[in-house]
Amino acid sequence: MVDQKGPTLVSAIDVGSSSIRMEISEIQTDGKIRSLESLSRGVALGKDTFTSGHLSEETLQKACQTLTDFSQVMKGYGINKYRAVATSAVREASNADTFLDRVFLRSGLEVEIIDGSEENRLTFLAIHDALSGMVDIKTRNVLIVEVGGGSTDISFLHEGQPFQSGTFALGAVRVRQSLIAVKGDLKKRIRILERQIKNTVDTIGNSIPFDQAHETVALGGDIRFAAKYLSGESSSNGHNSWTIDKKDFAKFCTEVIKYDTDGLVSRYGITYPEAETLVPALLAYRNIIERTKTEKIHVLSASIRAGILLDMTRRITGKELESFDGQVVASAKALARKYNVNENHFEQVRRLSLSLFDQMQSEHGLERRDRLLLEVAAVLHDVGTFISDRSHHKHTQYIIGASEIFGLSRNELNLIANIARYHRKSPPTRAHVSYMALDRESRMTISKLSALLRVADALDQDYSNKVRNVKLIREDEQNRYALEVEAESDLAMEQLSLNLKSDLFKEIYGRPIVMRQVERLETV
Repeated sequence: MVDQKGPTLVSAIDVGSSSIRMEISEIQTDGKIRSLESLSRGVALGKDTFTSGHLSEETLQKACQTLTDFSQVMKGYGINKYRAVATSAVREASNADTFLDRVFLRSGLEVEIIDGSEENRLTFLAIHDALSGMVDIKTRNVLIVEVGGGSTDISFLHEGQPFQSGTFALGAVRVRQSLIAVKGDLKKRIRILERQIKNTVDTIGNSIPFDQAHETVALGGDIRFAAKYLSGESSSNGHNSWTIDKKDFAKFCTEVIKYDTDGLVSRYGITYPEAETLVPALLAYRNIIERTKTEKIHVLSASIRAGILLDMTRRITGKELESFDGQVVASAKALARKYNVNENHFEQVRRLSLSLFDQMQSEHGLERRDRLLLEVAAVLHDVGTFISDRSHHKHTQYIIGASEIFGLSRNELNLIANIARYHRKSPPTRAHVSYMALDRESRMTISKLSALLRVADALDQDYSNKVRNVKLIREDEQNRYALEVEAESDLAMEQLSLNLKSDLFKEIYGRPIVMRQVERLETV
């Protein structure tokens, strides 16, 4: 537990595609968050990135000045705890490193570029409590969608767990910038816009089962504006959420596409930056929601900044938030099923891997998060067989590295890809470029976890789930580990496989491992 003697002032900064926003809050000792001030300034980073792939000098100057101003506000409050994140507009810019360096030198703020998986995790963290009180997430399939300036974040929940999730290149600023060169009247531009959105959502539909969603939860400023307009500000239920009819929303979309940017500003009293993203964003929402079984749209005002604040609260107070490990594993299992992995086998390997991890805790000294990485690697270690049985461990590494799993960062996916890659054949060597490109600590984590995964996989060599339980015993006199295995039948194949795969275990943990079959084990 962290010793927190009083409230802590913090800030959360989101560098987005069309604006930079900061939330200043007070984290109290009981974990409650009190908002003090919200700041927002329009900086069109996405216009540059999604047009030329490069942030212009003018945009860099505006962003640096904005973050310098925000830094001064933080100093006025005496804030030294913060997290600043940048999403797709910076992530995809060719001069992203220059941006980070210039911002740090000018403002003193360290901005972190996060990937789509982290965006999804922070957003889910922000809406989780409100979500459970709004829809029956245990029995209803729920689609969570946020159309941002540069990308769209989508999560599909089945029985309350993320079944599929991803960040897709469909954003209001991105789509609008792609139409700059299009000549013609407003109706022609809208037709092209709708066609482009449809084509992109068609592709997304290969990953996300829209037609199975019973409920839709939408986030983002554009659909929040639509919800307020359709429901009225007074209809907010006090929790910054609205429920609107799907048909009413579709009619509203039909209404707004009649106006150009000037017309939207005049008709709805919004700013020009808001008017520029309103139509492409709402058309993206409409196209997605029309594919679902949704009758009502639940709109929340939660933001990525709220997720950042909750994450900071956990670290500052030492109070654990609800663990999302279950959601991470559920997302990994959905990916395994997508690639037709034998479920009985991956469940057996997962169970045995975790048992070995727990029994070897004093030897490997790894943390709870590392245990989760091993669990995901165990679930996914055979996904490469979808491409070919031959060298499938290498295909596995590629598939995992190219995938998105809810709640896991790109760095964590890279670790998992390497752990799974070494479940068979050669252990890690200096000739393996992707392995050697990692730092020493990451390489050791991979080796320690791969050694356990290789043993667990060997114990289900013929995919028959013979092994009921295992117990590792350190035998100092013989300078070895005895692996007592409770099993239903002969383990000749498993013994042979263990002889081939236990080399990495011996190298990492300093002792060979021998297997003994027993009729019954005491509870481990």
